[in-house]
Amino acid sequence: MNIANWLDASGRRTPDAPALFYGTELYADYRGFAARARRIGEGLARTHGIGEGDRVAIFLKNCPEVLELIFGIWWIGAMAMPINAKLHAKEVAFILGDSGADLLVSDSGDVGDQAGRTDCPEIALGGTC
Repeated sequence: MNIANWLDASGRRTPDAPALFYGTELYADYRGFAARARRIGEGLARTHGIGEGDRVAIFLKNCPEVLELIFGIWWIGAMAMPINAKLHAKEVAFILGDSGADLLVSDSGDVGDQAGRTDCPEIALGGTC
């Protein structure tokens, strides 16, 4: 079973129920959370060729967008690989090489450049992270 199915079901069953908070502020209800996760997953598939079984490394601080990204990755059957956001770029490069990651999502989009690694495509998330 794909865990993203849980989010999809919650989005249909209780669409207006609060799902994500950023501090004390409501960030998304289940309808919005599910919709954004689906769009992210579809975008990763369409724009970056990510599909079932692919590995997407996540090098981000904790924020609501990370949850949307993780569920978007799961939505298309890919694997989410969170990497500790406090690691040095060279440690991240080692993890990417060792894991065979197909894509890296970071805050800046230049972690690979900082580490001298260019064979794993990288995109910047942006947002509140």
